[in-house]
Amino acid sequence: MAALVYSWRRYGPVLLGSLGFFAAVGVMVYKGPTPLRALVGLVYLGLLVAMAVRDLQTLRVPNRLVFPATVLVLATSGLLGWPAFVQAVGGWLLAGAALLVVAVVGRGAMGFGDVKVGALCGAVVGLVGVIPMLAVAFVAGGVLAAILLVLRVRRPKDVVAFTPFLVGATILVLAYYPLYLWG
Repeated sequence: MAALVYSWRRYGPVLLGSLGFFAAVGVMVYKGPTPLRALVGLVYLGLLVAMAVRDLQTLRVPNRLVFPATVLVLATSGLLGWPAFVQAVGGWLLAGAALLVVAVVGRGAMGFGDVKVGALCGAVVGLVGVIPMLAVAFVAGGVLAAILLVLRVRRPKDVVAFTPFLVGATILVLAYYPLYLWG
């Protein structure tokens, strides 16, 4: 059992990160965006998947990764046109505000790193995709947390990385909804 846990801690985050990026590529192929939108979207999602892997490994996402990625997403969304820029900024503000309320009211239930990454995910899905993205992330995170509690893998006060749920929800919402990035 100890070998299995060690193997998961060592290789699990990289495996999940690879699966996440391949899922993003699959969504991009399915949606068939223009080459510029495909490139921009894959850069966005590659950065988000890297953040999710880092969060799984360390339970932290460094600001030196989040802040430049946020500037990049907001700046390059302007290359896609004014409506895309408005969607990105609106999604960033709405997701950031919603997650900030959860972090403050929840008194430590969510870290501020998750707020920053969630705001970034909001910029990627745009204003239209924020509510579905947050709903999917919270439901998936809650279901996994409940399973881990029932199986006694985790205790109620244990920390679970939330960034992978935000990133997975972002990929799922990009696949399902017609959004500014990959309509």
